[in-house]
Amino acid sequence: MVSPSPEFSRATSDVLVRLHHDNLVKIVSHFKEDGRLYCVFELMDRSVWNDVKQQPQGLESDLLRKYVFQMLRGMEYLHSVNVLHRDIKPQNLLVSCSGVVKVADLGLGLLLKKRQKISDYGPQWFLSAEALTADGFYTTSHDVWAIGRTILCMARLLTFSGGDSRFDHIHWIASNVGPLTVTQEEAFIRKYPYNMPPRKPWLHPPSLEWKYKLRDPLLAQLVEACLNMNPKHRATCSELLCHEFFTCDSFHQRFPLQLAVMVQADQQGVPLIQLPDGTQGSLDPDTAGPHKASSSPEIYPSIPPEAVCIPPEAVCIPPEAVCIPPEAVSITPD
Repeated sequence: MVSPSPEFSRATSDVLVRLHHDNLVKIVSHFKEDGRLYCVFELMDRSVWNDVKQQPQGLESDLLRKYVFQMLRGMEYLHSVNVLHRDIKPQNLLVSCSGVVKVADLGLGLLLKKRQKISDYGPQWFLSAEALTADGFYTTSHDVWAIGRTILCMARLLTFSGGDSRFDHIHWIASNVGPLTVTQEEAFIRKYPYNMPPRKPWLHPPSLEWKYKLRDPLLAQLVEACLNMNPKHRATCSELLCHEFFTCDSFHQRFPLQLAVMVQADQQGVPLIQLPDGTQGSLDPDTAGPHKASSSPEIYPSIPPEAVCIPPEAVCIPPEAVCIPPEAVSITPD
């Protein structure tokens, strides 16, 4: 990866190379050449976007929850060290062979400072309302908005967009997500002085499931917490990880144990298999842990002899294939 902005090179590179988290793509090496910073990252198997395209109706609910949980863990870590990602989207969430999701593409990452004016980057469909109205002063809540949009994309294969231009998109958000705040409306007037800000009467939807076209009410609540129009009232990643969407069936306690096995398998280069109980296990008999693959008949059932029976004609060897020349045979007289 090449750093695209001087902001990244000067203020953030030294921080990013020291970051380490299971849900963050590791920087293997970095160097500067011709005044530009180059970063070498670990190799991953695919992106979340690849999985989403293969399932146009949305990711399966259990897989979606695992992906969202890991995305939030990685972003919680970034925000804890005051790093703003600025470009969260399915294409920048990479997946390992074992299913570990890692936040990637920190080329737009920025080390936050107090009251710092930041230029907005990334596709408009994932930009927060304050970024679209050119408020300019962003916090980690800017990333949380993009997380909500990314969740919708994973659940519905939709970018949740209402137009090709930023101006159209602002109007669409104000009509479908919520009205602009006073600060956002003032910023809109400064940016578009010859256009009226969106003031269409806000009609409250009958339910959050209807609003976001989602079947799971808890998932709809999670998205709503991400897409609060007021960035000061938007949930943090830590708060989202404690949401009922994850805690309702103790998923937040069970999955980290499974995730630890997945991370260990990636580190050892050992593939995981799906076990009959729905968990994952390692093919390596020496791998420790509750999800270790067993050689018991329940997991590796015996194979009946007829299943491996080889017909005689399949192993027929023609005489010329075993012909031994006379000079190769030495006969010693008695």
